[in-house]
Amino acid sequence: MRKIIPHPMVSASLTLVWMALTEFSLGHLLLGLMIALSAGRALALIHPAARRIKRWDLLIKLFFVIGGDIIKSNAEVFWMIVTKGHRGARHSGFVAVDLKLRDHFGLMVMALAVTATPGSAWIKHDPETGRLLVHVFDLNDEDIWRRTLQDRYERVLMEIYE
Repeated sequence: MRKIIPHPMVSASLTLVWMALTEFSLGHLLLGLMIALSAGRALALIHPAARRIKRWDLLIKLFFVIGGDIIKSNAEVFWMIVTKGHRGARHSGFVAVDLKLRDHFGLMVMALAVTATPGSAWIKHDPETGRLLVHVFDLNDEDIWRRTLQDRYERVLMEIYE
């Protein structure tokens, strides 16, 4: 089955997204399936090895932690924009974080989490030194950001993937 559908979750997700973006009809379903299966096979060509997740329970927990952080950050950024004249000057800046995480999948999940959270953006990662550069919209304390990224995300991702 893996030879026909090498990445079933990717193909299923793409099919669902396709159906959500188009009208439901048999033609759209078949076209969405063809595109999704082709994308799954293309992904298998560029990344043939499937990744083993060691701790599913932590992955589910991390999903809710990241989701909560995204919701909280949305509210904070919204409030900062709405009350721009009622608070002192905001200070955006860059934070350098030294990471021990080396697993490519773990780094990918961390990059998605940081970038999906409003008010922060993954800028650059040096794989040799493990140094990550993050841009923060409202930077009050660099140490809080370092601890957040290392304790809330990196530590858990290392347990999941390494």
